[in-house]
Amino acid sequence: MDRPYETWLDHLAGRKLDWSLVWIASLPGPGDAAVLLTRDDRTSRPGSATSA
Repeated sequence: MDRPYETWLDHLAGRKLDWSLVWIASLPGPGDAAVLLTRDDRTSRPGSATSA
């Protein structure tokens, strides 16, 4: 599906997305790419005030 970047970003709610959890891969050839959106199910992150 060919769509402008802004449309793609809005569809993913990308302006609020934690981009540190996004993996982007490309392969040789025109237009060969993949985006993987992961999530963080931990209740606290290392270095945060609530972690031990």
